[in-house]
Amino acid sequence: MKLLKNKNIKYVAFIIIAVIVIVSTAFFNLFTKKENAVETYIDGVHSDNLPAKDSGYIVEKVVCDNDKNPTWNNDNWMIEHSEHWQKESCSVYFKKLESFTLADRTFYLNEMQKCPSINSDGTVTVEGAEETDGYLCRAKDAYGDSYYYRGNVTNNYVKFAGYYWRIIRYNGDGTVRVIYDGTSAHSNSDISTDRQIGATTFNNYWKQDDILVNTNSFVHYDNAGIGYMYGNRDDIVEYSSQYLPSTYKNTNTYYIAKEYNYDFSTDRFTLKEPIAILGSDMSIDYVGYYTYNSDISNESNQYIYKITSVASKLSGMTVNYSYVTYGTTSKKKAQTNTNSSDIKAYIDTWYENNIKGTANERYVADNIFCNDRSFALNNVGTGSGTTNTYYRWSSFANNSNNNKMMLMCPQQNDAFTVDDTIKGNGALTYGVGVITTDEVVLAGGWSSSNSNYYLYTGHNYWTISPSLFGGKYASEHFVSSDGKAFGTGFIEDENDVRPVLNLSSDILKKGSGTAEDPFHLSEN
Repeated sequence: MKLLKNKNIKYVAFIIIAVIVIVSTAFFNLFTKKENAVETYIDGVHSDNLPAKDSGYIVEKVVCDNDKNPTWNNDNWMIEHSEHWQKESCSVYFKKLESFTLADRTFYLNEMQKCPSINSDGTVTVEGAEETDGYLCRAKDAYGDSYYYRGNVTNNYVKFAGYYWRIIRYNGDGTVRVIYDGTSAHSNSDISTDRQIGATTFNNYWKQDDILVNTNSFVHYDNAGIGYMYGNRDDIVEYSSQYLPSTYKNTNTYYIAKEYNYDFSTDRFTLKEPIAILGSDMSIDYVGYYTYNSDISNESNQYIYKITSVASKLSGMTVNYSYVTYGTTSKKKAQTNTNSSDIKAYIDTWYENNIKGTANERYVADNIFCNDRSFALNNVGTGSGTTNTYYRWSSFANNSNNNKMMLMCPQQNDAFTVDDTIKGNGALTYGVGVITTDEVVLAGGWSSSNSNYYLYTGHNYWTISPSLFGGKYASEHFVSSDGKAFGTGFIEDENDVRPVLNLSSDILKKGSGTAEDPFHLSEN
Protein backbone atom coordinates (compact mmCIF):
# COMPACT_ATOMS: atom_id res chain seq x y z
CA MET A 1 0.00 0.00 0.00
CA LYS A 2 2.81 2.33 0.85
CA LEU A 3 4.47 1.47 -2.48
CA LEU A 4 1.29 2.41 -4.38
CA LYS A 5 1.06 5.71 -2.52
CA ASN A 6 4.65 6.54 -3.45
CA LYS A 7 3.92 5.76 -7.07
CA ASN A 8 0.92 8.13 -7.05
CA ILE A 9 3.04 10.85 -5.54
CA LYS A 10 5.66 10.38 -8.24
CA TYR A 11 2.97 10.43 -10.92
CA VAL A 12 1.45 13.64 -9.60
CA ALA A 13 4.90 15.21 -9.37
CA PHE A 14 5.60 14.23 -12.96
CA ILE A 15 2.33 15.80 -14.09
CA ILE A 16 3.13 19.03 -12.21
CA ILE A 17 6.62 19.22 -13.72
CA ALA A 18 5.21 18.59 -17.20
CA VAL A 19 2.64 21.37 -16.77
CA ILE A 20 5.36 23.74 -15.56
CA VAL A 21 7.53 22.91 -18.59
CA ILE A 22 4.62 23.40 -21.02
CA VAL A 23 3.56 26.70 -19.46
CA SER A 24 7.13 27.94 -19.27
CA THR A 25 7.69 27.01 -22.91
CA ALA A 26 4.49 28.79 -23.91
CA PHE A 27 5.50 31.95 -22.07
CA PHE A 28 8.98 31.73 -23.52
CA ASN A 29 7.62 31.35 -27.03
CA LEU A 30 5.16 34.16 -26.43
CA PHE A 31 7.79 36.66 -25.35
CA THR A 32 10.32 35.37 -27.83
CA LYS A 33 7.78 35.86 -30.58
CA LYS A 34 7.02 39.35 -29.29
CA GLU A 35 10.69 40.22 -29.50
CA ASN A 36 10.88 38.86 -33.05
CA ALA A 37 7.39 39.76 -34.25
CA VAL A 38 8.64 41.99 -37.08
CA GLU A 39 10.90 40.84 -39.88
CA THR A 40 12.42 43.60 -41.99
CA TYR A 41 13.15 43.40 -45.72
CA ILE A 42 14.87 46.19 -47.67
CA ASP A 43 14.55 46.01 -51.44
CA GLY A 44 13.66 42.33 -51.04
CA VAL A 45 16.67 41.44 -48.85
CA HIS A 46 16.28 40.51 -45.16
CA SER A 47 17.75 43.03 -42.75
CA ASP A 48 18.36 42.93 -39.00
CA ASN A 49 17.74 46.67 -38.77
CA LEU A 50 14.68 48.80 -39.32
CA PRO A 51 15.46 51.80 -41.62
CA ALA A 52 15.27 55.10 -39.79
CA LYS A 53 12.41 57.44 -40.51
CA ASP A 54 13.16 60.12 -43.17
CA SER A 55 16.18 58.17 -44.38
CA GLY A 56 14.83 57.64 -47.89
CA TYR A 57 12.72 54.50 -47.49
CA ILE A 58 9.01 53.79 -47.86
CA VAL A 59 6.95 50.76 -46.93
CA GLU A 60 5.73 48.78 -49.93
CA LYS A 61 3.68 46.28 -47.93
CA VAL A 62 3.15 44.64 -44.55
CA VAL A 63 2.41 40.88 -44.45
CA CYS A 64 1.26 39.10 -41.28
CA ASP A 65 0.86 35.35 -40.64
CA ASN A 66 -2.82 35.67 -39.72
CA ASP A 67 -3.62 37.13 -43.17
CA LYS A 68 -4.81 40.36 -41.59
CA ASN A 69 -3.86 43.60 -43.29
CA PRO A 70 -2.31 45.95 -40.76
CA THR A 71 -1.37 49.44 -41.89
CA TRP A 72 1.93 51.25 -41.60
CA ASN A 73 1.89 54.56 -39.75
CA ASN A 74 4.43 56.83 -41.48
CA ASP A 75 4.24 59.49 -38.78
CA ASN A 76 5.04 57.09 -35.93
CA TRP A 77 7.11 54.80 -38.18
CA MET A 78 5.44 51.61 -36.96
CA ILE A 79 2.70 49.10 -37.67
CA GLU A 80 -0.78 50.04 -36.54
CA HIS A 81 -2.13 46.89 -34.87
CA SER A 82 -4.63 45.47 -32.41
CA GLU A 83 -3.88 44.81 -28.77
CA HIS A 84 -3.10 41.17 -29.61
CA TRP A 85 -0.51 42.03 -32.22
CA GLN A 86 2.32 40.54 -30.11
CA LYS A 87 0.97 37.10 -30.90
CA GLU A 88 1.37 37.71 -34.64
CA SER A 89 4.42 37.53 -36.89
CA CYS A 90 4.69 40.27 -39.53
CA SER A 91 7.12 41.12 -42.30
CA VAL A 92 7.60 44.73 -43.39
CA TYR A 93 8.96 45.32 -46.88
CA PHE A 94 10.82 48.61 -47.42
CA LYS A 95 11.84 50.20 -50.70
CA LYS A 96 14.63 52.68 -51.28
CA LEU A 97 13.26 55.93 -52.74
CA GLU A 98 14.69 57.55 -55.84
CA SER A 99 16.65 60.64 -54.82
CA PHE A 100 18.82 63.45 -56.13
CA THR A 101 21.35 65.78 -54.53
CA LEU A 102 21.53 69.52 -55.02
CA ALA A 103 23.54 72.04 -53.02
CA ASP A 104 24.67 69.23 -50.69
CA ARG A 105 21.05 68.38 -49.88
CA THR A 106 19.38 65.07 -50.65
CA PHE A 107 15.78 65.15 -51.89
CA TYR A 108 13.59 62.05 -52.06
CA LEU A 109 11.04 61.46 -54.80
CA ASN A 110 7.56 59.96 -54.83
CA GLU A 111 7.34 59.50 -51.06
CA MET A 112 3.59 58.90 -51.30
CA GLN A 113 3.92 56.62 -54.37
CA LYS A 114 1.43 58.84 -56.21
CA CYS A 115 3.56 60.52 -58.89
CA PRO A 116 2.00 60.65 -62.39
CA SER A 117 3.49 58.24 -64.91
CA ILE A 118 6.34 59.35 -67.18
CA ASN A 119 6.01 58.53 -70.88
CA SER A 120 8.85 57.39 -73.12
CA ASP A 121 9.10 60.84 -74.70
CA GLY A 122 9.60 62.51 -71.30
CA THR A 123 6.07 63.86 -71.04
CA VAL A 124 3.82 63.07 -68.08
CA THR A 125 0.30 61.65 -67.99
CA VAL A 126 -1.74 63.31 -65.22
CA GLU A 127 -5.15 61.91 -64.34
CA GLY A 128 -6.46 64.34 -61.76
CA ALA A 129 -5.87 66.93 -59.07
CA GLU A 130 -3.73 66.48 -55.95
CA GLU A 131 -5.41 67.96 -52.88
CA THR A 132 -4.22 65.75 -50.03
CA ASP A 133 -0.52 64.92 -50.09
CA GLY A 134 2.64 66.80 -51.03
CA TYR A 135 5.67 65.20 -52.72
CA LEU A 136 8.37 65.51 -55.38
CA CYS A 137 8.15 63.91 -58.84
CA ARG A 138 10.38 63.72 -61.89
CA ALA A 139 9.93 64.82 -65.52
CA LYS A 140 12.15 65.86 -68.42
CA ASP A 141 12.87 69.48 -69.28
CA ALA A 142 15.10 70.95 -71.98
CA TYR A 143 18.23 70.52 -69.83
CA GLY A 144 17.71 67.08 -68.28
CA ASP A 145 15.79 65.65 -65.34
CA SER A 146 13.57 68.16 -63.58
CA TYR A 147 11.99 67.53 -60.18
CA TYR A 148 8.65 69.21 -59.52
CA TYR A 149 6.58 69.66 -56.36
CA ARG A 150 3.02 68.37 -56.45
CA GLY A 151 0.06 68.87 -54.15
CA ASN A 152 -0.26 70.04 -50.58
CA VAL A 153 3.44 70.82 -50.20
CA THR A 154 4.72 72.51 -47.05
CA ASN A 155 8.51 72.32 -47.48
CA ASN A 156 9.11 74.38 -50.64
CA TYR A 157 9.29 77.90 -49.16
CA VAL A 158 12.08 80.30 -50.19
CA LYS A 159 13.00 83.76 -48.89
CA PHE A 160 14.74 85.84 -51.55
CA ALA A 161 15.13 89.58 -52.21
CA GLY A 162 12.86 90.38 -49.28
CA TYR A 163 9.96 88.27 -50.58
CA TYR A 164 8.63 84.77 -50.05
CA TRP A 165 8.54 82.35 -52.96
CA ARG A 166 7.47 78.74 -53.51
CA ILE A 167 9.64 76.28 -55.40
CA ILE A 168 7.89 74.96 -58.51
CA ARG A 169 10.70 72.62 -59.51
CA TYR A 170 14.41 71.94 -59.53
CA ASN A 171 15.43 72.43 -63.16
CA GLY A 172 17.48 70.04 -65.25
CA ASP A 173 20.42 72.47 -65.20
CA GLY A 174 20.50 72.52 -61.38
CA THR A 175 18.75 75.87 -60.93
CA VAL A 176 15.67 76.38 -58.75
CA ARG A 177 12.42 77.63 -60.29
CA VAL A 178 10.29 79.71 -57.90
CA ILE A 179 7.00 81.62 -58.03
CA TYR A 180 6.26 84.80 -56.08
CA ASP A 181 4.21 84.24 -52.90
CA GLY A 182 4.18 87.54 -51.01
CA THR A 183 5.83 89.66 -48.35
CA SER A 184 5.09 87.03 -45.68
CA ALA A 185 4.76 83.26 -45.65
CA HIS A 186 1.29 82.04 -46.66
CA SER A 187 -0.24 78.61 -46.07
CA ASN A 188 -1.48 76.70 -49.10
CA SER A 189 -5.14 77.57 -48.55
CA ASP A 190 -4.56 81.21 -47.65
CA ILE A 191 -6.57 83.71 -49.74
CA SER A 192 -4.51 86.87 -50.03
CA THR A 193 -3.81 89.71 -52.45
CA ASP A 194 -0.29 89.72 -51.03
CA ARG A 195 0.50 86.58 -53.03
CA GLN A 196 0.42 88.56 -56.30
CA ILE A 197 2.28 91.74 -57.31
CA GLY A 198 -0.76 93.37 -58.94
CA ALA A 199 -2.96 92.95 -62.01
CA THR A 200 -2.66 93.63 -65.74
CA THR A 201 -4.06 92.70 -69.12
CA PHE A 202 -2.13 89.99 -70.94
CA ASN A 203 -2.18 92.05 -74.14
CA ASN A 204 -4.36 95.02 -75.04
CA TYR A 205 -3.13 97.59 -77.59
CA TRP A 206 -0.91 96.95 -80.59
CA LYS A 207 2.75 97.90 -80.57
CA GLN A 208 5.05 98.49 -83.53
CA ASP A 209 8.74 97.75 -82.97
CA ASP A 210 7.92 97.60 -79.24
CA ILE A 211 6.42 101.11 -79.23
CA LEU A 212 2.74 101.57 -78.46
CA VAL A 213 0.74 102.49 -81.56
CA ASN A 214 -1.20 105.73 -81.00
CA THR A 215 -4.41 104.49 -82.67
CA ASN A 216 -5.84 102.57 -79.69
CA SER A 217 -5.88 99.42 -81.83
CA PHE A 218 -6.60 96.17 -80.01
CA VAL A 219 -4.16 93.31 -80.51
CA HIS A 220 -6.80 90.82 -79.42
CA TYR A 221 -8.16 90.99 -83.01
CA ASP A 222 -5.11 89.03 -84.17
CA ASN A 223 -3.46 85.69 -83.40
CA ALA A 224 -0.32 87.65 -82.54
CA GLY A 225 -2.00 88.67 -79.28
CA ILE A 226 -1.47 85.28 -77.62
CA GLY A 227 2.29 85.85 -77.57
CA TYR A 228 4.43 86.77 -74.56
CA MET A 229 6.13 88.66 -77.35
CA TYR A 230 4.69 89.09 -80.84
CA GLY A 231 5.40 90.41 -84.33
CA ASN A 232 4.53 93.60 -86.21
CA ARG A 233 1.46 93.82 -88.42
CA ASP A 234 2.34 93.72 -92.10
CA ASP A 235 -0.81 93.92 -94.29
CA ILE A 236 -4.60 93.88 -94.54
CA VAL A 237 -5.80 90.34 -94.00
CA GLU A 238 -9.04 88.69 -95.12
CA TYR A 239 -9.71 85.15 -93.94
CA SER A 240 -12.61 82.80 -94.51
CA SER A 241 -13.05 81.97 -90.81
CA GLN A 242 -16.72 82.50 -89.99
CA TYR A 243 -17.90 84.63 -87.13
CA LEU A 244 -21.32 84.32 -85.50
CA PRO A 245 -24.11 85.08 -88.04
CA SER A 246 -26.32 88.16 -87.89
CA THR A 247 -30.01 88.38 -88.70
CA TYR A 248 -31.07 91.16 -91.06
CA LYS A 249 -34.67 91.94 -90.12
CA ASN A 250 -36.96 92.39 -93.09
CA THR A 251 -38.04 95.95 -92.28
CA ASN A 252 -34.69 97.33 -91.09
CA THR A 253 -32.18 99.24 -93.23
CA TYR A 254 -28.52 98.20 -93.49
CA TYR A 255 -25.54 99.77 -95.25
CA ILE A 256 -23.25 97.66 -97.42
CA ALA A 257 -20.54 98.42 -99.98
CA LYS A 258 -18.57 96.67 -102.72
CA GLU A 259 -15.33 98.13 -101.36
CA TYR A 260 -13.89 99.70 -98.24
CA ASN A 261 -11.50 102.51 -97.37
CA TYR A 262 -8.61 102.00 -94.96
CA ASP A 263 -6.76 104.86 -93.24
CA PHE A 264 -3.37 103.64 -92.07
CA SER A 265 -2.82 106.69 -89.84
CA THR A 266 -5.93 105.93 -87.78
CA ASP A 267 -6.08 102.15 -88.38
CA ARG A 268 -9.77 102.46 -89.28
CA PHE A 269 -11.95 100.97 -92.01
CA THR A 270 -15.01 102.68 -93.55
CA LEU A 271 -17.46 101.64 -96.24
CA LYS A 272 -16.67 103.07 -99.69
CA GLU A 273 -19.77 104.44 -101.41
CA PRO A 274 -22.19 102.55 -99.15
CA ILE A 275 -25.69 101.67 -100.31
CA ALA A 276 -28.77 101.19 -98.13
CA ILE A 277 -30.89 98.07 -98.44
CA LEU A 278 -33.79 96.56 -96.53
CA GLY A 279 -33.19 93.32 -94.73
CA SER A 280 -35.79 91.68 -96.94
CA ASP A 281 -33.74 92.62 -100.02
CA MET A 282 -30.51 90.99 -98.80
CA SER A 283 -29.59 88.09 -101.10
CA ILE A 284 -26.67 85.95 -102.28
CA ASP A 285 -25.95 88.69 -104.83
CA TYR A 286 -24.33 90.61 -102.00
CA VAL A 287 -21.88 87.87 -100.96
CA GLY A 288 -18.42 89.49 -101.03
CA TYR A 289 -19.74 92.92 -100.02
CA TYR A 290 -18.60 94.69 -96.87
CA THR A 291 -20.76 95.87 -93.98
CA TYR A 292 -21.00 96.80 -90.32
CA ASN A 293 -24.47 95.23 -89.96
CA SER A 294 -25.62 98.74 -89.13
CA ASP A 295 -27.97 101.49 -90.27
CA ILE A 296 -25.10 104.01 -89.95
CA SER A 297 -23.44 104.77 -93.26
CA ASN A 298 -20.21 106.32 -91.98
CA GLU A 299 -19.32 103.88 -89.20
CA SER A 300 -15.60 103.16 -88.75
CA ASN A 301 -13.65 100.58 -86.80
CA GLN A 302 -10.40 98.64 -86.58
CA TYR A 303 -12.11 95.90 -88.58
CA ILE A 304 -14.84 95.49 -91.16
CA TYR A 305 -17.11 92.54 -91.99
CA LYS A 306 -17.05 90.70 -95.30
CA ILE A 307 -20.32 88.92 -96.19
CA THR A 308 -19.63 85.23 -96.90
CA SER A 309 -23.12 83.74 -97.20
CA VAL A 310 -26.80 84.68 -97.06
CA ALA A 311 -29.76 82.46 -96.20
CA SER A 312 -33.43 83.30 -95.79
CA LYS A 313 -35.45 82.78 -92.63
CA LEU A 314 -38.97 83.71 -91.60
CA SER A 315 -38.14 86.98 -89.84
CA GLY A 316 -35.37 88.09 -92.19
CA MET A 317 -32.07 86.97 -93.66
CA THR A 318 -29.18 85.19 -91.95
CA VAL A 319 -25.89 86.81 -92.93
CA ASN A 320 -22.56 85.11 -92.24
CA TYR A 321 -19.35 87.08 -92.41
CA SER A 322 -15.63 87.07 -91.69
CA TYR A 323 -13.34 89.79 -90.35
CA VAL A 324 -11.05 92.03 -92.35
CA THR A 325 -8.29 93.73 -90.34
CA TYR A 326 -4.83 95.15 -90.66
CA GLY A 327 -2.75 92.41 -89.04
CA THR A 328 -0.28 89.58 -89.46
CA THR A 329 -0.29 87.56 -92.67
CA SER A 330 1.51 84.42 -91.46
CA LYS A 331 2.34 82.42 -88.35
CA LYS A 332 5.96 83.51 -88.71
CA LYS A 333 4.92 87.18 -88.68
CA ALA A 334 2.57 86.70 -85.72
CA GLN A 335 5.15 84.80 -83.67
CA THR A 336 8.20 86.97 -84.37
CA ASN A 337 9.39 88.14 -80.95
CA THR A 338 9.51 91.89 -81.52
CA ASN A 339 6.94 93.47 -79.18
CA SER A 340 6.57 92.89 -75.45
CA SER A 341 3.13 91.88 -74.23
CA ASP A 342 1.51 93.90 -71.47
CA ILE A 343 2.24 91.20 -68.90
CA LYS A 344 5.90 90.99 -69.95
CA ALA A 345 6.28 94.77 -69.65
CA TYR A 346 4.55 94.68 -66.25
CA ILE A 347 6.83 91.94 -64.89
CA ASP A 348 9.95 93.53 -66.37
CA THR A 349 9.10 96.78 -64.57
CA TRP A 350 8.67 94.89 -61.29
CA TYR A 351 12.07 93.25 -61.86
CA GLU A 352 13.71 96.61 -62.54
CA ASN A 353 12.29 98.01 -59.30
CA ASN A 354 13.09 95.02 -57.07
CA ILE A 355 15.96 92.91 -58.46
CA LYS A 356 17.94 94.77 -61.09
CA GLY A 357 21.17 96.29 -59.84
CA THR A 358 20.94 94.68 -56.39
CA ALA A 359 23.25 92.08 -54.88
CA ASN A 360 20.47 89.53 -55.41
CA GLU A 361 20.57 89.83 -59.20
CA ARG A 362 23.66 87.64 -59.49
CA TYR A 363 21.62 84.69 -58.18
CA VAL A 364 19.01 84.99 -60.97
CA ALA A 365 19.71 82.29 -63.57
CA ASP A 366 18.76 81.97 -67.24
CA ASN A 367 16.21 79.24 -67.98
CA ILE A 368 13.26 78.75 -70.33
CA PHE A 369 9.79 80.30 -69.93
CA CYS A 370 7.63 78.45 -72.47
CA ASN A 371 4.92 80.49 -74.23
CA ASP A 372 3.82 77.35 -76.13
CA ARG A 373 2.29 78.56 -79.41
CA SER A 374 2.32 75.13 -81.04
CA PHE A 375 -0.94 74.05 -82.68
CA ALA A 376 -3.40 71.56 -81.20
CA LEU A 377 -3.84 68.24 -82.97
CA ASN A 378 -7.31 69.30 -84.14
CA ASN A 379 -6.25 72.72 -85.42
CA VAL A 380 -6.79 73.78 -89.04
CA GLY A 381 -6.04 77.51 -88.62
CA THR A 382 -2.96 79.38 -89.79
CA GLY A 383 -2.02 81.08 -86.50
CA SER A 384 -2.15 84.54 -88.08
CA GLY A 385 -4.58 87.40 -88.54
CA THR A 386 -8.17 86.59 -87.58
CA THR A 387 -8.19 82.96 -88.65
CA ASN A 388 -9.66 80.61 -86.01
CA THR A 389 -6.70 78.79 -84.51
CA TYR A 390 -6.51 76.18 -81.76
CA TYR A 391 -3.28 76.10 -79.79
CA ARG A 392 -2.15 73.14 -77.74
CA TRP A 393 -3.87 74.37 -74.57
CA SER A 394 -7.22 74.95 -76.29
CA SER A 395 -8.08 71.53 -74.82
CA PHE A 396 -7.53 70.54 -71.22
CA ALA A 397 -5.18 67.83 -69.98
CA ASN A 398 -7.87 65.12 -69.96
CA ASN A 399 -8.55 65.55 -73.69
CA SER A 400 -6.98 63.36 -76.38
CA ASN A 401 -5.74 66.52 -78.12
CA ASN A 402 -3.64 67.47 -75.09
CA ASN A 403 -3.15 64.57 -72.69
CA LYS A 404 0.58 64.80 -72.03
CA MET A 405 2.04 67.42 -69.71
CA MET A 406 5.52 68.62 -70.53
CA LEU A 407 8.32 70.73 -69.14
CA MET A 408 9.95 70.86 -72.56
CA CYS A 409 9.05 73.57 -75.07
CA PRO A 410 7.88 72.26 -78.47
CA GLN A 411 9.08 75.33 -80.42
CA GLN A 412 12.43 77.00 -79.72
CA ASN A 413 10.93 80.32 -80.78
CA ASP A 414 8.55 80.03 -77.78
CA ALA A 415 11.34 79.12 -75.32
CA PHE A 416 11.99 82.56 -73.81
CA THR A 417 15.50 83.03 -72.42
CA VAL A 418 17.98 85.87 -71.91
CA ASP A 419 21.26 84.52 -73.25
CA ASP A 420 20.67 80.88 -74.11
CA THR A 421 20.16 80.66 -77.88
CA ILE A 422 20.96 76.95 -78.11
CA LYS A 423 17.78 75.73 -76.40
CA GLY A 424 16.03 79.09 -76.03
CA ASN A 425 15.28 82.14 -78.15
CA GLY A 426 17.41 84.76 -76.33
CA ALA A 427 14.57 87.31 -76.61
CA LEU A 428 14.27 88.37 -72.95
CA THR A 429 15.90 91.35 -71.30
CA TYR A 430 15.58 89.92 -67.77
CA GLY A 431 15.38 86.39 -66.41
CA VAL A 432 11.82 86.69 -65.14
CA GLY A 433 8.62 85.21 -66.57
CA VAL A 434 5.31 83.49 -65.91
CA ILE A 435 4.26 79.95 -64.93
CA THR A 436 2.90 77.56 -67.60
CA THR A 437 -0.38 75.67 -67.38
CA ASP A 438 1.64 72.44 -67.66
CA GLU A 439 3.44 73.39 -64.45
CA VAL A 440 0.12 74.18 -62.75
CA VAL A 441 -1.31 70.75 -63.66
CA LEU A 442 1.86 68.97 -62.55
CA ALA A 443 1.67 70.92 -59.28
CA GLY A 444 -1.80 69.50 -58.57
CA GLY A 445 -4.19 71.79 -60.43
CA TRP A 446 -6.97 70.36 -62.56
CA SER A 447 -10.26 71.32 -64.18
CA SER A 448 -11.89 70.99 -60.75
CA SER A 449 -11.56 73.31 -57.75
CA ASN A 450 -8.56 72.80 -55.46
CA SER A 451 -7.76 75.08 -52.53
CA ASN A 452 -5.19 72.77 -50.92
CA TYR A 453 -2.27 72.75 -53.35
CA TYR A 454 0.53 75.25 -53.00
CA LEU A 455 -0.32 77.31 -56.10
CA TYR A 456 -3.79 78.27 -54.85
CA THR A 457 -4.12 81.94 -53.85
CA GLY A 458 -7.87 82.58 -54.01
CA HIS A 459 -7.34 84.95 -56.98
CA ASN A 460 -7.26 84.67 -60.77
CA TYR A 461 -3.68 84.95 -62.03
CA TRP A 462 -2.21 84.58 -65.52
CA THR A 463 -0.22 81.70 -66.93
CA ILE A 464 1.89 82.04 -70.09
CA SER A 465 -0.07 79.34 -71.98
CA PRO A 466 -2.21 80.40 -74.99
CA SER A 467 -5.64 78.89 -75.54
CA LEU A 468 -7.10 79.84 -78.92
CA PHE A 469 -8.13 82.54 -81.33
CA GLY A 470 -11.84 82.37 -82.10
CA GLY A 471 -14.01 84.81 -84.01
CA LYS A 472 -12.19 88.03 -83.20
CA TYR A 473 -10.69 87.34 -79.77
CA ALA A 474 -7.41 85.85 -78.60
CA SER A 475 -7.52 84.06 -75.25
CA GLU A 476 -5.00 82.91 -72.66
CA HIS A 477 -5.13 80.67 -69.61
CA PHE A 478 -5.11 81.65 -65.96
CA VAL A 479 -5.35 79.89 -62.59
CA SER A 480 -8.85 80.67 -61.32
CA SER A 481 -9.76 81.94 -57.88
CA ASP A 482 -11.01 78.47 -56.87
CA GLY A 483 -7.73 76.85 -57.88
CA LYS A 484 -8.76 75.45 -61.27
CA ALA A 485 -5.87 75.13 -63.70
CA PHE A 486 -8.06 75.79 -66.74
CA GLY A 487 -9.37 79.32 -66.40
CA THR A 488 -9.57 80.95 -69.84
CA GLY A 489 -9.85 84.67 -70.47
CA PHE A 490 -9.59 87.17 -73.29
CA ILE A 491 -6.17 88.76 -73.40
CA GLU A 492 -7.63 92.23 -72.81
CA ASP A 493 -9.02 91.09 -69.44
CA GLU A 494 -7.17 91.94 -66.24
CA ASN A 495 -5.87 89.15 -64.02
CA ASP A 496 -3.31 89.05 -61.24
CA VAL A 497 0.40 88.47 -61.82
CA ARG A 498 2.91 86.21 -60.03
CA PRO A 499 6.50 86.54 -61.33
CA VAL A 500 8.61 83.41 -61.76
CA LEU A 501 12.39 83.33 -61.36
CA ASN A 502 15.09 80.70 -61.82
CA LEU A 503 17.63 80.96 -59.01
CA SER A 504 21.06 79.56 -58.37
CA SER A 505 21.05 76.50 -56.10
CA ASP A 506 22.86 78.73 -53.58
CA ILE A 507 19.35 79.62 -52.44
CA LEU A 508 19.24 76.19 -50.72
CA LYS A 509 22.29 76.81 -48.51
CA LYS A 510 20.30 77.77 -45.43
CA GLY A 511 16.92 76.82 -44.01
CA SER A 512 14.73 73.73 -44.22
CA GLY A 513 12.07 74.91 -46.67
CA THR A 514 9.23 75.34 -44.20
CA ALA A 515 7.18 78.51 -43.79
CA GLU A 516 8.92 79.14 -40.47
CA ASP A 517 12.39 78.33 -41.81
CA PRO A 518 12.44 78.94 -45.58
CA PHE A 519 15.41 78.20 -47.79
CA HIS A 520 17.57 81.29 -48.12
CA LEU A 521 21.01 82.53 -49.07
CA SER A 522 23.76 82.29 -46.50
CA GLU A 523 24.05 86.07 -46.27
CA ASN A 524 20.30 86.65 -45.87
